[in-house]
Amino acid sequence: MLPYNTHIEASGETDSCFSNGYLCDSTETDAPLNSPYPPTAPVSRSTSPFGFLKLPPEIRCMIYAEVLVIGKVFFRPAQLQDEIHEIMNSGRFVSWDRYRRPELQLLRVCKLVHKEAEEIYLGRNLFVLPVQWHLMHPFVSAMTEMSEMSVFQKPQLFSTLALKKLKNLSIAIDVKDLSDCGPTTTSRAQGTAHSANFTDPSDGFRLAHAHRTVIIQALTNAKGWGLVTHTLTQLRRSLTTSLDYIEVDLTNAFCPTRCCRPVHVVKFNWVHALQPKKICVLGLRSEREKAVLLEHVQNFDYVSSRMLREEHGLEFRKDCQGTEWEAYVMKGEGRRNGMG
Repeated sequence: MLPYNTHIEASGETDSCFSNGYLCDSTETDAPLNSPYPPTAPVSRSTSPFGFLKLPPEIRCMIYAEVLVIGKVFFRPAQLQDEIHEIMNSGRFVSWDRYRRPELQLLRVCKLVHKEAEEIYLGRNLFVLPVQWHLMHPFVSAMTEMSEMSVFQKPQLFSTLALKKLKNLSIAIDVKDLSDCGPTTTSRAQGTAHSANFTDPSDGFRLAHAHRTVIIQALTNAKGWGLVTHTLTQLRRSLTTSLDYIEVDLTNAFCPTRCCRPVHVVKFNWVHALQPKKICVLGLRSEREKAVLLEHVQNFDYVSSRMLREEHGLEFRKDCQGTEWEAYVMKGEGRRNGMG
């Protein structure tokens, strides 16, 4: 339906309301005969497009937020099986397909738009990093002593410059981070020292070795969960400010044999470095696990539970349902296809 003051002549010719392909207001302002108001003065309207950069910066920022702030940004893991593992098991991925994709093509318009919009995109979304994110660029680039190792040659999540502007992160402490420290990686020398028949170690030996390996590597910065939390601590050197929000998912924090959940060895020493305003821990299965975790954090990382709650807004949840990010979930039946 055309506007009230726009009409088309019976001959098929249009009046001045159509010009160069743009529909604009006609200058004819005749009011209906029965109108109690006198005709208004004609107003000349420009038919040329209005330049986006002529808008006030405040209006441009509102437009950026409309198309780029979508709540959660999900990254596709390097391996398909990791993607399936996350979607099926992770507490971070509940309703993942109900979040919109960001319109990142906006960042390619020009340098000014990129500069203005990137800060909004990076600062106001929650970036859900895939399993083994600490082995991917740009995070691994900061670990110079490891950047040349072939195991770290994995996809780049975003640029080093973008890393400086992140404000909200979601990571997982996952059994897949321990994939290289299971019982099958025991050296022959280690086996000889612990088992008379190393060629066929007993189930008990394998189990004991797996648990010992998890604990040792979690308490160092070399591999496994220790490397995950160490990378998180080193992240402070790249950020320009402290984090607003960090989500730590312990849903899949199993030992390599998946017989237990050694959450008591997960470090929280990164709290001192990152100083997040809010910490959300997902996936703990009982009050006992929560108590064990808090006791270890207080005794070994020198972070009291009172400090975590009062200064960092610590909260525990089964999964991501009920968090502030759910406000961005699409209503109705709309769902996205694919994670990337």
